[in-house]
Amino acid sequence: MSRHRIGARQGVSLTELLVLMSSCTLILSMSGMLLSRVMRIEADSRSFVDAERSCSRLDHQFRSDVHEATSVDTKSARPGDGEFLLLQLPEDRTVAYARSNGNIRRTISREGMVLARDELAFQPSCQIEVREEMSPKRVVLSVTSPALDQTNSKAKQLQSLRAVPVGLLIEACAGRNAH
Repeated sequence: MSRHRIGARQGVSLTELLVLMSSCTLILSMSGMLLSRVMRIEADSRSFVDAERSCSRLDHQFRSDVHEATSVDTKSARPGDGEFLLLQLPEDRTVAYARSNGNIRRTISREGMVLARDELAFQPSCQIEVREEMSPKRVVLSVTSPALDQTNSKAKQLQSLRAVPVGLLIEACAGRNAH
């Protein structure tokens, strides 16, 4: 003969169920916030690496082009959109540096035909300056992020704070590798 206890429990109370559900909700909410922050950090670090890669590629290509150049033509000191530097290379090759939508475009051509085109991504707000200096003859290219303007709206200030700051100064002697 089996004996049942009179006060034996066969389920859970509503209070226990509510406590369990609220603790699960708290854990899920904290996990969601953590995941959101991790994704934001990943996006910020990806944009930083992209900016560093663009700066490194521009530095390498600009130096090699200027070192090989036989003549240099700077179109304007502070370029807007359009071509700002034209380099004449041996074998009738021409390298043109231009700005479009904030990016820097490098185009290699020979006798009017485009051989290669390369585009380097920068923030549209970045300022570009190019100048020629003598003694020795060299070309200086600088790409910088503007300082935070206090008169802008809060949305623009936050956007400029999230942008990766760029401070790049490249100097190269013209015709250094010319034979």
